Amino acid sequence: MYDSYGDGWNGAYLEVKRNGAFVKNLQCFASFYVDSIYSQTGDNIEFTFYSGSWDNEITFTIKDPQGNVLTSGPAPNNLDNLVHLSNSFCAPSAPCTQPNGLDTLNITSNSADIIWVPGGNESKWNVQYGSNGFLLGNGTIINGVNNPTLQVTGLSQSNLYDFYVQANCDSNYNVSSWVGPFTFETKCSIGSCGVYSLKLYDSYGDGWGDGYIQVKINGITLRNFTLDNGSGPETLLFGVDSSDVIDLIYYGSSSGDIYRLYDENGLLKVFQQGTPSSSPSSTFGILACQETITPSCGELIIEMYDDFCDGWAVYGASIDVNINNVNSTNILLPLGCGPQSVNISIDSGDIVDLVYSTFYQNEHSYIVYDQNGVQIAYETSFDNGNNGPKSTYGIQLCPISTGYVKDDFVRKKKLIGIYNILGEKINEKTNKNQILIYLYDDGSYLKKFNPAF
Repeated sequence: MYDSYGDGWNGAYLEVKRNGAFVKNLQCFASFYVDSIYSQTGDNIEFTFYSGSWDNEITFTIKDPQGNVLTSGPAPNNLDNLVHLSNSFCAPSAPCTQPNGLDTLNITSNSADIIWVPGGNESKWNVQYGSNGFLLGNGTIINGVNNPTLQVTGLSQSNLYDFYVQANCDSNYNVSSWVGPFTFETKCSIGSCGVYSLKLYDSYGDGWGDGYIQVKINGITLRNFTLDNGSGPETLLFGVDSSDVIDLIYYGSSSGDIYRLYDENGLLKVFQQGTPSSSPSSTFGILACQETITPSCGELIIEMYDDFCDGWAVYGASIDVNINNVNSTNILLPLGCGPQSVNISIDSGDIVDLVYSTFYQNEHSYIVYDQNGVQIAYETSFDNGNNGPKSTYGIQLCPISTGYVKDDFVRKKKLIGIYNILGEKINEKTNKNQILIYLYDDGSYLKKFNPAF
């Protein structure tokens, strides 16, 4: 297997089946790789090519046990079930029987003992495990396990995992077909803050369909959680540490979807539900074990839009909200046209930067409103060459003004100059639709949005 660029097959692979049973997936992860599978006389070996991201870089050659070339060349548009009838002269081995009785023991928040019952007299097994729903062949593979039990570690709390087991009957790779998956769920950890609970409901009584909540803690995905059917509640418990930042990102389109988040004391922290014309909003920047404090300035409101109505996630796009040069949260419009509205609490003197990033050209935009509902920024991808909207820096809703009193009278301030957010002195009349800074001789300043009208 070859890759002309040297970065592997980028998701493409050859699926191999023996007599209709899955054997393995063949892939190349660099510029060149050799792999093989065994066959016995009369076996039907099937190869199916599945496309990846850069198939034009791929070439491969498949040879039979005698070295005859079955196919060779660049990746085909559709290599579907190339079947080879083996004419090798390997002595047939006794059938290798599948194991059975897959189960788990001693499940914790980050480990589990997986067990099974031998199907015959075999003394070794191959095990494959991974996140719930993983494609067989793409999980973590452990070959040659000597006992019908295996402890897997490094798992994440409150997550679903699958595992498969295959009997390995002799050194000639006489193996059974894989049996599984068996699905299990790890326990929640008891963080320093405690255990939060996320509850999902559906007002129509038919579950969330394709919708789900992506639960993130400190920017790392914990789990994608859904309500398969019924009205709910479906509950996810997860442990959090003090000051952990929780994001609940909703992917879906149903107005009947509802979710609630409760803290370690069982108090309601978040309640989102759809309206007759929209699905529920996502919730960003929930601080664990932090009392709700009314911000001294108010709330900055950010509305996110997508002209093509396919959301921001598909482009890897998001906005980092930085307050006083410290990242507060990361927000995005998961699906749809928007608006997705996010409120950010601001104290007096806080300086906010909205840093937009994306992997691809897109049609996104966002609008920012101050604590009084006045629009202070509007950025579009169109105005930035379809490369996504520009970032916005230096937003200060409630600046701390400095001044002095002389002879019990307040001296009238004198305007020194007008500057943009880059510190360049500019003309107010010719610089519309941007934030301007008005600097006065007493050291104070005023920052405001200069509209086009």
